[in-house]
Amino acid sequence: MVFANFYTRATFGILYAAIVVGGIMSGPLGLLLLVLSIVFFCWKEWLSLHKTPPLMQWAIGIFTAFLFLPFLLNNEAIHENLHRQFPALLCILGLSLMLFGVVFQGVAFMNTAKLWAIGSLYISLPLFLFLQLPQAMHGHNASVFSYVSWQFEIPRDTQGSVQGYSFAYPLLVFVLIWSSDTFAYLLGSSLGKNPLHSELSPKKTWEGFLGGSLLTAFLAGFLFVFLALGTGFSGFLFGALLSVFGTAGDLFESAIKRELGIKESGRFLPGHGGALDRFDSFLFGCLLTWAWFSLCGDL
Repeated sequence: MVFANFYTRATFGILYAAIVVGGIMSGPLGLLLLVLSIVFFCWKEWLSLHKTPPLMQWAIGIFTAFLFLPFLLNNEAIHENLHRQFPALLCILGLSLMLFGVVFQGVAFMNTAKLWAIGSLYISLPLFLFLQLPQAMHGHNASVFSYVSWQFEIPRDTQGSVQGYSFAYPLLVFVLIWSSDTFAYLLGSSLGKNPLHSELSPKKTWEGFLGGSLLTAFLAGFLFVFLALGTGFSGFLFGALLSVFGTAGDLFESAIKRELGIKESGRFLPGHGGALDRFDSFLFGCLLTWAWFSLCGDL
């Protein structure tokens, strides 16, 4: 039974990693499709966990999808108009949803509104910023309105890759989060004695957390130099911080599950739990990565 569970977890883990790496390496459009998939599954699970009425799930889902609409458009004229019109349309749609909720749900809508606000900060914002990393870090306008047009307008090199698109930044986040989780698990399982937070995650230990953070920091320092992203020292600091905030994301999601009295957030991936179980650390990591490279760059 134990071997069967391990086999299932390993098989689907490899499949998941292949899809993530393939989406990132394929270019801007592949990365976009990957992120939209994560957005969809995380939001679906988030709303389902809190037993949001089906009609409101659709309404919030449409609004969330609308936030990513500019990424799907590649016409320059449309972009010019969207710079002026998109914020206004967003406000109108948001107000319409508020009106719809208050009329049909009454006081109960307050819980839905809180759920919507927290979900936007927890899920949509990190992924929204994550999508802009590759172009922003290559001197392109980080505006959301230029994303897919950038893919089609910038010439491709002899290998067919989009010039200026770097898989390094989005891939870095996933690799370091995976590294932190793996090292923390291995060291915690073999050496761990002191619980990191017994209420939220009894199996996490200080030994695993500190060891995982340290090893991830060294790996990040190497990757920064190898991928020409910055100095080894800046990579070391970034890796340590990413591990800390990734763990915070894990504990945050654990707090949500404890509040709801559940063990897993869903059944997104066999052997791995739900989408939020899978991407909890990653969501916090996206925010840190954007903040780091926007404010610090190469130290």
